[in-house]
Order: sequence, then C-alpha cells, then structure tokens
Amino acid sequence: MAIGQVDSTAVIFSIPDSLGVGMADTTASQLIIDTVPGTGQTVKISPDAITEPVDYYSRDTTWFDVESEQIHLYGDAKIIYGAQELKAGYIIFDIGKDEATAYETKASKGRVAEKVIFTDGSQDITSGKLRFNFESKKGLIEDAVTQQGEFQVLGQRTKYVSKDANPAIDYDEIFNTNSLVTTCTADHPHFGIRARKLKVVPDKLAIAGFSNLEIMGVPTPLFLPFGLFPLIQGKSSGLIFPNLWTYEERFGLGLQGVGYYFNINDYMDLQATADVFTRGTHRLTLNSRYKKRYSYAGNINIQYANLITDIPETALTQSNKSFRVSVSHNPDSKAHPYRSLGGKIDFQTNSHDRANRNDFESQANNIFGSSFNFRHSMPSTPFQFSLGFQHRQNTQTEEISVTFPTMALNMNSITPFERKGAGPERWYEKVNVRYNMAAEARATGSDSTFFSQATLDNMTTGLRQSATVQLPGRFAKYFNFNASVDYDEVWYFRTLEKEYDPTLIIDTLGIDITPDSQLVARLDTTFGTINDNFMWGFETFRDVDVTVGVNTQIFGTKQWSRGFIRGMRHTLKPSINFNYSPGTEAIYQEVVEARDAAGNPIDISYNPFQGGVYNNRLDETQMAMNYGITNIFEGKYWSKRDSSEKKFKLFNNLVVGGNYNWARDSLRMSPLNVTGNTTLLKNLTTLRLQASFDPYVYQDGKMINRTVLSEKGVPFSFNRVQANLSTTLSVGQIRDWIVGKEDAAAESDRAIAARDPRNQSGDGKALIDLFESFRISHNYNIVLQRMPENGRDTFRVQTHTIRLTGDLQLTKNWNVRIGNITYDIKNNALVYPFLTFSRDLHCWNMNFTWAPERGAYTFLVGVKSNTLSFLKYNTGQNNFGGDLR
Repeated sequence: MAIGQVDSTAVIFSIPDSLGVGMADTTASQLIIDTVPGTGQTVKISPDAITEPVDYYSRDTTWFDVESEQIHLYGDAKIIYGAQELKAGYIIFDIGKDEATAYETKASKGRVAEKVIFTDGSQDITSGKLRFNFESKKGLIEDAVTQQGEFQVLGQRTKYVSKDANPAIDYDEIFNTNSLVTTCTADHPHFGIRARKLKVVPDKLAIAGFSNLEIMGVPTPLFLPFGLFPLIQGKSSGLIFPNLWTYEERFGLGLQGVGYYFNINDYMDLQATADVFTRGTHRLTLNSRYKKRYSYAGNINIQYANLITDIPETALTQSNKSFRVSVSHNPDSKAHPYRSLGGKIDFQTNSHDRANRNDFESQANNIFGSSFNFRHSMPSTPFQFSLGFQHRQNTQTEEISVTFPTMALNMNSITPFERKGAGPERWYEKVNVRYNMAAEARATGSDSTFFSQATLDNMTTGLRQSATVQLPGRFAKYFNFNASVDYDEVWYFRTLEKEYDPTLIIDTLGIDITPDSQLVARLDTTFGTINDNFMWGFETFRDVDVTVGVNTQIFGTKQWSRGFIRGMRHTLKPSINFNYSPGTEAIYQEVVEARDAAGNPIDISYNPFQGGVYNNRLDETQMAMNYGITNIFEGKYWSKRDSSEKKFKLFNNLVVGGNYNWARDSLRMSPLNVTGNTTLLKNLTTLRLQASFDPYVYQDGKMINRTVLSEKGVPFSFNRVQANLSTTLSVGQIRDWIVGKEDAAAESDRAIAARDPRNQSGDGKALIDLFESFRISHNYNIVLQRMPENGRDTFRVQTHTIRLTGDLQLTKNWNVRIGNITYDIKNNALVYPFLTFSRDLHCWNMNFTWAPERGAYTFLVGVKSNTLSFLKYNTGQNNFGGDLR
C-alpha cells in the first residue's frame, strides 16, 4: 500500500523518495518563487505546475514512472484533486498533463470487479473508462451512467465539461452519443428512450434529438422528433400527459387526464386536468394543495362534468351537468393553544360521483355531509364558543340541507355555592349549573333548485337556550340521589299559519248520459282548501322539566372449584326517577271554519312551530315514574391451555325499562322495552337485541284500556323482537383464533417465506397466510312481530348479506384487490362486485379493474415514473353516466 500527496512545492511519500515537480525547465522566463516549508530554501516553480493538492490511494500497488511523470494506482484506486474525486480499479495519473485515465477491472468470468466512479461536486458518473483533464476540467467517458433526478442516462460515448471550464456559465454540461434515458434501475434496463445525441445540464434539463422508444433492448415504432426532460429537483410546473385513451359508444373517443401542473410556491400548488370526448362530453378538475408547517394544511378540489348523449328518437342531444366541491382544512394543534378553524366541505349536484366514477364507494354511498367550524375555548372562563357551517345531502332523494351559520355558547358545569375555605362539604355546595345557547339558520331544497331565491325565502332561523340546575348526592351509603331542573327556551322568527280558503275547487267537468238518453253536464267540486302560510315575527316556546331520581348497584356472585365454569357474576343497576313536565298542548292552534270535501265542519289543529330549526315536543302533561334495570352478566372459565381462570361476558348489558304516567286519563303504562348486546367468538361477532312487550290488549287492531294482566293473568304480552348479528373479521384473526396468537407468531417466519408459491410446502398454513388481510363481513337482521290486526306472529329476515374485501398478495409482484363482493342472501343477488388485479413489473405497473355490474373495466400497462407517465397503454370501458337509479 502507498499513500501520498502532491502539491506545488514538494512530493512526500510513505517510502523514502521525492520527486521534483515542474523542474524540467528552470530557465523559463516566467517562474514563481516559493519557499519550501521548514527549510528556509527558495525554489523556482513552473507556471504549468499542479495548482492544488492531489491526494491518492491504492489498495494493491503504486508505482511511479519518473520519466513519463506518471503515477500508476492498482486496486481500489482513488484520486482527490480539489472538488473532483476519481475511483476505479486502475488509474494512471499524468502529472505533466494534469490528466487521469481510469479503467474498470474485471473479475473471474468477465464480471466487473471495480467500475470507474467520477465525482465532481454533487455530480456522479459511473463508467467503464474515463479520461479527465484536471486543468481544462473536461473529460471523455465510455459507457457512462449518470443519475439525473429520477432518470438514469446511459451514454455509449460521453463528454463531460465542468462548470469550472468556462467562467461564462455556472453549470456542468454532459454531451452523450447513442444514449439511453430511462427510470429503470436494472443492470440491463427494461425500457428507455434511445437518443443519437443528448445534452444534459445536471439538475436542470436534458435535451434529446431524434429518438425512439426501446423495450427490452428492442426498438419500437414510437419515435420522438425531440425530447425535453426536466431534471429540476422538487416540484416544478409542467404538462400532465393524458391518463387514458378510451372509447364509449355514447360519448365517442375520449382523452382523459390531460392538463397542467402549476407549482405556485413552496406552500401551494394547483393541478388542472380535463377529460374530452369527441361527441361533446367533457369534464374539468381543479385540485389545489396547501400546507404551512406548524399552522395548517388542506386541499381544494373542484370538479365539473357535462355528459352529452344522443336521443335516437328525436336526433337531439341531452346534457347532464353536475359538479362537486370538496374542501378540507386541518389546523395544526401547535398553531394556537385555544382556538382552531377547520373541517370539511363536500357538496355535489346531480349525483356527480355516481355519474362519473365506477368504484364501489361512489356507487353505494348516497349520503354526503360537511362540517366546518371555528372554535374558541375562551380561557379563564367556563365558556366555549363555536361558529360553523353544516351541510347534509342525499343524492338518492336529491334533498339538500344547509345550516349556516350555526353558533353555540356552552358553559361548563359550575358550583356557585362552593365555599373557598376549608371545612366539611355542605349539601348545597354540590349544586351545579350548566348553560347552553345555540342559534342557526337552515335552508332546504332539491339540488336542482337549491341555488334560487325560493330557497332563501324558505330559510328558517331560531335560537335555543337551555339551563340545568342539578343536585347530586348519596344517602343510606349505597344509594345515589339526583335532582335536576331543566329549562328550555326557543326563539322563532318564522311560524306556520294554516288558513282555510272557501273558494270552490272544480275537480272534474264532464257529460253524463241519463237512462232516457239525455245529456247532462257534470260538475264536481270541493269546499275549498287549507293553505300553509309562513309568517315572519318573533315567537317563543318554553318548556320546564323536573326530575328526581335514585339509583344503586347490586352484585351477586357464585363460584365453583371444579368444572369448566368456575364463576358467575350478576350486576344489577336499578334506577327509578319521577318526572314532571307541564303540558304544551295549548300551543296547538285551530284552523278557523275548516271544512271537508263534502262541506262539513271539521276540527284541524296544528303546531305553529312545525318546520322550524328545532323540533320541540308538543305533548301532554308528564307526571311519570320512569324505571329501568341494567344487567351485566360475567363469568370465569377454566382454560386447559394456560391452566388458569379467564373472564368472559355473557351480556355486556341487558336493559329493561318503561314508565307510568299518572297525568294520562288512560293507557298510563308504557310498553316494557328490553335492549341488550353481547360479543361472541372472542369478540369477533356482535349480537344486538331489541324487544318490546305491551301491557294492554288490542281490539280491532287498536290498543284499548284493558290490561293484559286482567285478561290473561300475565303483566305483559309479546309485541316485537329484533335481533342483529354482525361479524367483521380478517383471515388473520381466524387463524389466531384457531391456533392461538402465540403459535401464529412462532410461524411468522415460515408464513413470510410461504408468500412465494415456490416456497409453499403444501401444509395449508402458507395458503391461509396469503389471505391474512382479507376481511369478511356478515350481517344478519331478523324481526319477529305480533300483528295487531289478527294477533299472529310474523317472522321476516330484513337483511342477510356477506361482504368480502381486502388484498390477496398471490406473489411478491401479483396482487388482487377485492374492493367489494357482497352477496345478498335474502334476495339471492350479488351487490356491485368491484375487483382490481395488479402486477409489479419492476419499472412498469400492470393494472386491471373490473366492475361487471356497471359494465366497466380498465386495463393499464405503464411506466412507474411520473415524468414518463405518458409511456403507457391504457384502454377500457368506463361507462360513465350509467343508470343512476
């Protein structure tokens, strides 16, 4: 091994030798006088001498040709000259010419052992042979490979010019002949653009002359007259090539996804794309992202579509316009300690997603909502304030409801009588008070007429205030006591007034023929109509509710020392409360002089607050006792696997309750309601139950004031029971449930190896591991109800479906994604299957999506690179704008 350094005054080696540099012509007219450090001697230096220190290294051999002024370096050779660094298996450094020639070395069977790697600042070049002049800063390279952004540039013969070679420019230049531009990292690239001439400005631009596409080294008929490849690191503005060429019978030939990307600044960008069809159909999409660190981030997406189809019967065209606006804004939690602004807005018209997309979520989802709010915690006070926007939309019924603004002022519970000093707590100190205020304005209508003056005219507004005074406590050690008074007040600014219009309405007008063949004119009329009028003005609604209640807990336990069941525990939480609320029937108003179709007087009462922003209960006086018992059943069983006791729950809760209202003149007792839920199969399945039992008997389909107890000798009779069994689990959970998590973890290494079919041993465990992320959902809903008309029990299945979703990783590169396969067992039908098959082809992707129910599919083979995304084959039948029923 030898290590050394060459500078402008002397050469010092690890072996006892020295070499004069630039001393061949000591009589030259231009000499530099310098001093050798540590000697006090002066020497004369040639102007052609090396101007910077040269560090070099070799692993195997270093020898010097003094006559030729060359240094030969063998084995892991390296030369560092200023900002340039050269590595290779063999390097010849010509000191007289300031030039280095590097060669790659071969190992056994012709394999490359050490390639040539040249580094100039941030520029790296890998090659088979390189000759570089350190004085002119230029080099010639054979079989060069450079990484330019996401591109690899392979040049058969390359000229490299450093930016230091020409003071007029501040960038490096690379000139290639017979080069290949690709994003494939394989030793023999699977594809590339072959250019006879190519100029590269690192980190800026690559310009290619006449070129054509090569796949697996075979030229294709696809030629380019020239090529511009942006190499700028990070985001940059530019064209977006089409995503899909497609043909649809209704729309014609289509070009989808063409557009432009705008890099606005470091915090925001904008992408504008369009889909255009030859028969006039077009779609536009604007998508903008923005983000400011430690402050906020969000996205704005605006979509517009106009689907134009021909009407064969009239030879005219039909236009179906729709749009969607989606905005999300998320504040950073570090932005402000006590206020925030954020949420999501999602609005669309004419079922935009269903008309323009084929995936399962777009076809199955018909409910959209928005929520955008400003919140302020108002520090040092018990209040919180919020101001927001709410929106709900049903694309199936085409109804839209927008609430703006929504304001709320909420006060935390306070104890106004709590003493500041020390001492035992008095009962009145527990009194706590809460207050809430909300105000909103709401507009409703259909999506086709929502943006009209009629929507504003029908807007409803209101303000609600509620206050609660509560006194909690405990007595007799085991009983919890609670008394509360709730006051509710609502302000309305628009109320309903029903008015009878006595004008006769002509229903039908016709000619009848009498038995004696006489023509008689017939005129059918009704005695007027009842019209709804909304009146603007200030009205209030007030309600008071007083409640006094008691609750406790009772525990019952039984244990066994043998057997599978080792213990049972029953927890009862009984509660009873008395409630009083004065009736609000007086608010109902009568329609003056109302008559039916025959002209007879009728009594019609109505709620003047109907259709307001708040739904107030207008009912009879309540003086009721409400009762309820919550039951929790738990147990322990003996596990032979662990030789220990383990807990389980038979029912998470089973609630029985009802009420008795003394203020009613009849039918005072309410039905007995029973609800409960539990989990089965190690929490994989949830069972929910709802049942009701009537205390009164039915006659002619109506409940009468005769108790079941007096008629049948039992307190209640069966009315209705509903059970829902829902299961959602993955194949991995099934495996863990069967073999245990510990055994599954022990087999994880074997399962990973089994993902490759070539490694499967055929014992079945590798096969089940392929389906590990596969999810199965089962929903079964049944109802058993006694019909009041005939007293017969009717059983029906409301819902019975099985849904499959998930990814099936067949091999390392093959994947099958099941977006949805739902089988409706009740109706014996498949519900919108949606499948995606994908294959990783190293530097390419292959993707096939299929929605058979909609008759849509797409097939794509394309390059992974975003810059070369136009190198693809994409075809299919999207079937946009299909049946929207």
